[in-house]
Amino acid sequence: MKLSESAMLQVTTLPLTARMWHYFKTNWFIIALVLLAFAALFRNNISVRFGGEKDAAPVEKTEGGGEKFTKQNGKTTSRLGLFDNSPERAVMPGIGDAAAMSFLRRFKSTAQGESRKFGMPASVLLSLAYVNSFAGSRATVEQASNYFALPCASNWDGNTASIDDLCFRQYETAWESFRDFSIHMSTQDWYGTTRKQAGSDWQVWLKAMDGKGLSDVAGAEQEMRRVIEKYRLFELDL
Repeated sequence: MKLSESAMLQVTTLPLTARMWHYFKTNWFIIALVLLAFAALFRNNISVRFGGEKDAAPVEKTEGGGEKFTKQNGKTTSRLGLFDNSPERAVMPGIGDAAAMSFLRRFKSTAQGESRKFGMPASVLLSLAYVNSFAGSRATVEQASNYFALPCASNWDGNTASIDDLCFRQYETAWESFRDFSIHMSTQDWYGTTRKQAGSDWQVWLKAMDGKGLSDVAGAEQEMRRVIEKYRLFELDL
C-alpha cells in the first residue's frame, strides 16, 4: 500500500523511534517471516557445529546403567563404562605382603581424606584402589596414574592414554585419580542412600556395591573383603 505524499511527509517528520514503530506496524508480517527464517537457519548451524547424534560414538547401555564404547573411525575408545558389568574381566595377580603393605601405607591418608569429604569408608575406597590397580602395578597406573582403571567416557575432556587398545583416563598425580573417582561415585543414585544408611560400616558398603560394576577385575568384591580383613583396613574408618 502506497502512502500519499502528505502521509509520507507526516511520517518523515516523526521522531526516529516513532518512525521505527510505524514501520514495524506496517511491515510486521514480513519481519516475522524473516525472523522465523533466521531462527531455522541458526538451529541447523547448531546441529552441524556439534555433530548431533550422527557423529557420536555408538553407545551400548549395560544392565548396570553404564556405557560401553566401541571403536569408530579408527579411533580408540573404551569398551568399559564407568560402572560397567562387562563379562570380560581382568584377573587379579598375586601380590606379595611387602608390595601390598607398601601400597596401603602410601595411600591410607589419601583414602581417609576422601572419606571425610565424600563419605565412603576409607577401607572400602582403599581396597578398591588396591584391586583395580593391582596394588599399583597395573599398566593403568604406570602409564596414566589411573588407580581405579577408569576408562574414557563421553563427557571426559581430560588427558587419555591408550592401553591394550582401550582408552583410559590419564592423570598427573595419584591424588587426582582418587578425587575423580570419588566425584563420580558421589553422583550415583545409590551412593547417597548407602552413605546415609551404612555410615562407616564397610561390610554394608560392600554389599551395596555388589553388582554395581565398580571394577573390571574378576571377583573384585571378594578380593576387597579379603584385603580389608587381612590388613585390618577397617581401623582406618572414621
